[in-house]
Amino acid sequence: MNKNQELEALYDTVAQLYFKNLQFLETQQPALFNKIKAFEALNIEQYFLEFVNNHFELINANGKHYYGCNPFLDAQHRCQNIEEKPAFNLLKTEEITNGVNYKNSINAFEYINDFLELPNNKEKKPFDKFIFLGTLLGVHLNDIHNALKAKAYLVCEQNLEIFRLSIFLTDYETLHKDAKLFFCIAEDESNTHKSIDQFLNYKPQYNHQIGFEVAREENISFIDTLTKACVDYDPYNYPFSEYLVSLKRSFYCKLQTKHGLLDCSKQQNILAKPILFLGAGPSLASSIEWVYMHQNAFTLVCAAACLRRLELLDIVPDIILSADGQYKQVIRQFDVQEKYYKNSLAIVSVKTDFEVLQKLNAANTFFMPDNLELFENSGFLTGVTVGDIGLDLLLRMGAKTIYMLGFDASVSLEGKTHDGIYKTNKVALTQANSVKNSGINTRTDLIKVKGNFEEEVWTFIQYKQMIDSIETIVSNHINKAKIYNLSNGAYFKHTLPLKKENINWNEFTALNKNELKNSIKEALKALSSKTLTPQDINDIKQEQKIIKKLQTISIAQLTKEFNKLKSTYKNSLSLQILEKFFDLITPYSTSKNTQKAEELRYKQFKEIVNELEKFYSKLNYPIL
Repeated sequence: MNKNQELEALYDTVAQLYFKNLQFLETQQPALFNKIKAFEALNIEQYFLEFVNNHFELINANGKHYYGCNPFLDAQHRCQNIEEKPAFNLLKTEEITNGVNYKNSINAFEYINDFLELPNNKEKKPFDKFIFLGTLLGVHLNDIHNALKAKAYLVCEQNLEIFRLSIFLTDYETLHKDAKLFFCIAEDESNTHKSIDQFLNYKPQYNHQIGFEVAREENISFIDTLTKACVDYDPYNYPFSEYLVSLKRSFYCKLQTKHGLLDCSKQQNILAKPILFLGAGPSLASSIEWVYMHQNAFTLVCAAACLRRLELLDIVPDIILSADGQYKQVIRQFDVQEKYYKNSLAIVSVKTDFEVLQKLNAANTFFMPDNLELFENSGFLTGVTVGDIGLDLLLRMGAKTIYMLGFDASVSLEGKTHDGIYKTNKVALTQANSVKNSGINTRTDLIKVKGNFEEEVWTFIQYKQMIDSIETIVSNHINKAKIYNLSNGAYFKHTLPLKKENINWNEFTALNKNELKNSIKEALKALSSKTLTPQDINDIKQEQKIIKKLQTISIAQLTKEFNKLKSTYKNSLSLQILEKFFDLITPYSTSKNTQKAEELRYKQFKEIVNELEKFYSKLNYPIL
């Protein structure tokens, strides 16, 4: 066979693989198949598959060679030290020592620590899931699978034409036979997140370590998208114990506090004056004199963490917001003279510790529902920080103009994330801290986001959640309110960047703060309720009935009977909390020591059920 015949046979082989893959995609991935056929109908080519220097090469219209070597040699190189590939670590492998801790309550991190104590649970596990960030010609996909034998793969490629050329050299059908395949090819932001969510939701017990391989430099930016999706998905991000605390303390706030619980279900109109909303970021520290000079032009609303900074210049806020439920963090925020919070209106989370509440003036304290709609038509607020939760509340209360200051959601050039009045660790803005082809840590890894005044700023992955949450909240009020961001930090979409020096003071008048606070207080009192509706009481009785059924489930029937109850009582709060428990714990319970893991999971399940039973059995509520 001469060289021409050899080349002809080679092209015939790749053509056969192409048609084989097309048949596979048509039956298994019809949407992707149709997308490829629609592209082919355009008859536009920017990338080419060519056989040069005895190997196939991917070349773009400008003549750029993406390999510069045999793709099969490149694949072998990528397979070296396969077990050391970077990974998204969704499960904890070391004991959690600084988890969210509520006194006299179940804490999720302690449950995880119990599982980590089981034999072999701290050992590094192989990749059961793997992500390909970009395909190039895809040769390395099959080789990496042969080395890993992972159970699920996510194939991401932003360029449809490059992916199309990969089906000439990659055997996707064989990959499909050996593992579950997910594709994210040339998708918009919304569909990208859907694809990633489907991948993460598939057998979550395999999410302990999700390896990834970056095909080319242009694909590195996709790491930030995956990181954000993994953080949003992580059941530990807002675990079952948070909902359990919300459940118990919401009833206390509703029935046993002076005003009861705020109704956040409807749009109100009680905050007509301009609002200056203060957070404890570095921008507040650098602007505190400006706040002092102009405080009477605004309804001054601050996060509780700002109080120590405001005390320095004798600034008394009109409204204080607190969204944290942990005792140590919150009690420290109120470590100021009483005059800076006793006469202010305080709107706090239902999760606020009882001892913290003792410091506040009960007549001025109001409670906002947190992450659970426990009562008929009460609504609830969601978010990750006091910044987005507070903004949501202010907008629901009818704020028309809000100036945000101190919500930097970023790391300053000096490495600060918060007002320096609190002791916080400085962050070194180095490449080592950024998420670039390395495993993720939400508290230390940095990504770049659009800046409010700068082109880009560094931020932690956790802050990115706040940034996205604010975008969602503000988008629901675009035509109802104007929100100005005065902070030298991250940009919040749909808000208006504004330097404080450029504010037009002709639009402001000095406010009578006593009249202002009294009118807001009376409106908040009217929005608060201490009574239960007949539907609320029926819901309580149903929960009591469900808990009795849960108490009879045996270890052997746990999954089956729980799923049966869940399908019968779709709106049960107890079952929703337990479902979040299973989402968090199940991946840890796949220990090699299966029996001990099952016994531990069942023991924890029973503890939660007993906690629910103890709460609901002692619940006293008024008869209407």
